[in-house]
Amino acid sequence: MDLLAARCVPSFRRIEAVLLGFYLAFAGLIAACHEPWTDEAQAWLLARENGLGTLLLHRLHYEGTPGLWHLLLWLLCRLHFSYGAMHGTTVLLGGAAAFLILRSSPFPPLVRWLLPFSVALAYQIPIVARSYSLVPLFAFALCALFSANRQRPWLVALMAGLLANTSLVAAFLAAGLALYFFIAYKSQEKIREKIPAVAIFAGLCLFAIYTALPAPDTSEGQARALAANPRVAAVLGKLTGSAARCSAGCPSAGSCQPATGNNSYHPHPKSKHGGPWLGLVHIASLAFFPISNFNLLALGFYVALLVWQWKHKALLCSLPLVAVLLGAKILPFNEHHTAVFWTAIVATLWLTWARIAPKEKSLVDGIFIGVLLAVLVQQIAWTAFAARYDLNQPYDGSAQAAQFLIDNAGGRAVAGFNYHSIGLEPYVVQKLYTNQETTYWPWSCAADSDAKIHETLASKPAFVVAGESYDGDVSWRNQIVKEKPAWVRNDEDGIAEDLQAHGYRSTHRFCGQQPAQFGFSEKTCELIYEPVGSER
Repeated sequence: MDLLAARCVPSFRRIEAVLLGFYLAFAGLIAACHEPWTDEAQAWLLARENGLGTLLLHRLHYEGTPGLWHLLLWLLCRLHFSYGAMHGTTVLLGGAAAFLILRSSPFPPLVRWLLPFSVALAYQIPIVARSYSLVPLFAFALCALFSANRQRPWLVALMAGLLANTSLVAAFLAAGLALYFFIAYKSQEKIREKIPAVAIFAGLCLFAIYTALPAPDTSEGQARALAANPRVAAVLGKLTGSAARCSAGCPSAGSCQPATGNNSYHPHPKSKHGGPWLGLVHIASLAFFPISNFNLLALGFYVALLVWQWKHKALLCSLPLVAVLLGAKILPFNEHHTAVFWTAIVATLWLTWARIAPKEKSLVDGIFIGVLLAVLVQQIAWTAFAARYDLNQPYDGSAQAAQFLIDNAGGRAVAGFNYHSIGLEPYVVQKLYTNQETTYWPWSCAADSDAKIHETLASKPAFVVAGESYDGDVSWRNQIVKEKPAWVRNDEDGIAEDLQAHGYRSTHRFCGQQPAQFGFSEKTCELIYEPVGSER
């Protein structure tokens, strides 16, 4: 067996079965030890507490995302699956994507066997339960259709449309894959058959855009800035059915802060980088970050990729990668979004290798495979680092904080402030916080519990939960030049000061960190406050 030769016929042999079994066992073990963070809890709570129509046609306007993931969670909740079962589902989704690579991809054996264990596919996708867990499955299914030369436009349109409904960044990937199909398979006799396919894809994309449209009264940072214009707010109100909009001033300091995980970056005041060069640096950083923390290796990968595709007349196969790069530049992009970027890279490689004759070899092919293997070795090292951390340390402190309140609250009043506090809700039987209208964070100026902090504290709850988050030592913005300082609190909302002014002190702190590369992209903490002098 030539370990570096492309495969022309799909197969699933004993070695692939062993690798898939190892993948599922590995991911299952890590998922069993993983503590979900706030974004994972928010999606679960939304699906649990809302009817399907309300969820898809109303609530998601405050989330800024399409709803396929929430639909899946809604089904799990109605089937009485537990919160932990959500991660069992993501393990299966990751396993399905790995199966497609092992069985249907045209990659050489050595590449095919290593790819499923890259950090995005072996950790971010199956362990961190977010909408991105669906992305590789649909993207690789599309690639399998392309490489098998199955010209079924309606099926391509359906898969691409579902992919677009996983996330806005993935919608760009879907557009890139769909455009590749309609350019690569443009035979005249298929024109009539493609018209209904275009309608299917366009309809699903329009639904994705509609569900992600922000409501005019959203309190989430980027969407709130968009709705600040009265004319835009009026249009959004008509489209989303929410007539109200936020006032010009912030109802509270906390309500105007973006959610952790959104692009809440503010340039370091001492940064000397700016002007047009900063835009180029950002584009390069976006492209380099998912590949390697060594810029020379990342640059070498892209140079080798372009030369390799040029040799095989396959530059068109980079459409998925270019589309996601464009989307990452337009939309808020953070370190945990890189799973979509890596999926686009794998799709680009898949489409390119599908165009290469199996026995065709050259120096260019050898160089590119060598660079790719070097990248995969580092990727697997990143996976090992993330897995070791998640097995031994908390990813988030919500589970521990919830257990503390279960053991000590004893039916006494508990108040919660800011977005991070809702991470505790899935662990309790009844709604935890007396000052919040819903178990999930509503992201609405009209239902902002932080705006009533003084009224809440005047009632002297026995416990108060408030969250904090800090930028870690790994950031895509620091990939080439250091722009973002590490371990700086990035969601200061004045709540700690208000609590101290009302006679509360922090008594317990439960923290976790999110692995990225060989470090951490973010640290989140749930703090328990009690009245000064209180005795338990």
